[in-house]
Amino acid sequence: MRSFSFEDVGLAPFMAQHRAGIEAGDADALATAHLAFRPIVERCLEDGTLNFELGDTWHVARYAEPTVRGGKKTYAEYLHNDAWYDDDGPLAMVNVWLILNDSDAPPRNQLVFCACDAADAIPSASGHMLHAGVSTDEVACEANMSWGRFYVFVSGQRKTARRVLLHGAADVPWIDAGEDRRSCELRYTIQAMPERADDAPGAEEEKDDDAGLGGLFDDSSDSEPGSPDLMSAAWVERMSRDPVLQGIMARGLERTGYDPASLTQFDIASWLEGLDIAQRRYVISDIAEVRAEQAEINRRFAEFHANDQFPAGG
Repeated sequence: MRSFSFEDVGLAPFMAQHRAGIEAGDADALATAHLAFRPIVERCLEDGTLNFELGDTWHVARYAEPTVRGGKKTYAEYLHNDAWYDDDGPLAMVNVWLILNDSDAPPRNQLVFCACDAADAIPSASGHMLHAGVSTDEVACEANMSWGRFYVFVSGQRKTARRVLLHGAADVPWIDAGEDRRSCELRYTIQAMPERADDAPGAEEEKDDDAGLGGLFDDSSDSEPGSPDLMSAAWVERMSRDPVLQGIMARGLERTGYDPASLTQFDIASWLEGLDIAQRRYVISDIAEVRAEQAEINRRFAEFHANDQFPAGG
């Protein structure tokens, strides 16, 4: 875990410009911030700041939508992580967490951290998260975290990890009770980079375009090893059967006044065949966003039930 100032990473003017939108939960402002902090996460992983070892082939993907929340809670007896992955899942999850309160009125309720052996943590009912009971002298946090500073920390690991970093909301004793905490959390998954053949048609162009769209292709079918080329008939056939795309199309028909059941009469394959490469990438990004939203719903559902068992902080 490391903390930085906006000045440290060259984001002070940017954050000043977007602060009101972030505080209001504006989707565009949050999406822009999500993109802006991704290079910071990449840099922290590349230079060893987070002390998390990765291989040579990985990339950072935005995970679901940023979360803006507030609270003024008592100490969290159980801290938690956000993800506990199987070997076929992401390599890790990394969070960016920042306070929206001004420095002259920092909230007493802060984010605190504790590292422990994975064997000493308690799995949630779903097995997708870990919890552990800690005491006040076992946690760490910055003394005066407020607007202008943020944390970057590893919030999820694979189940092969021996040590884990847990986090949670807590009232810290050295700050007088003041405003309710207002905070924003951005999540990213660290994905193993799919291997691509050096001579794959358009491989270099796809790499550049994907990076410019903020990694929205990370969970898509065309980024899986061995998947068909984006402009091939095999890709059209696969995507026409994709249940997420079918759901997107059905909702689109419903919004335009058509019966979603008429999707059975709509030739998705023929529609896909008429798309150029840029349009096909937009289709993939839409699918990836829906999948990310579904994953976040599943994670929050698991966290809700885990907190029923173990009263963790927010």
